[in-house]
Amino acid sequence: MRELHQWQQECRSIEDMRSNALDSLRSLEIEVNELNMADKQLKEIKDNYNMLKGQVSLRILSLIVCLVKKCTMKSLLSLYPRILSVSLMAWGIEFHKLQVNV
Repeated sequence: MRELHQWQQECRSIEDMRSNALDSLRSLEIEVNELNMADKQLKEIKDNYNMLKGQVSLRILSLIVCLVKKCTMKSLLSLYPRILSVSLMAWGIEFHKLQVNV
């Protein structure tokens, strides 16, 4: 009788261990599924980030080009009076040479 009681206790203990192992496996399966979903979301976020990064880079590049064009145009316009006066002086010198030679 004592052996039977001991055997039943061992069976209950083994059943408890089996039940705990199955619970642990279910928990691990849930965790693996959550990690797979998180990995998928991370890849989507990374793809979106790279796409937005490319768009921002292109926008910054176009703004830089626009800024350079405006600065160049402004520089050229600020030089215009000087270029005009040098040209007029050169024409004046040539005109003076022509008058002297006449």
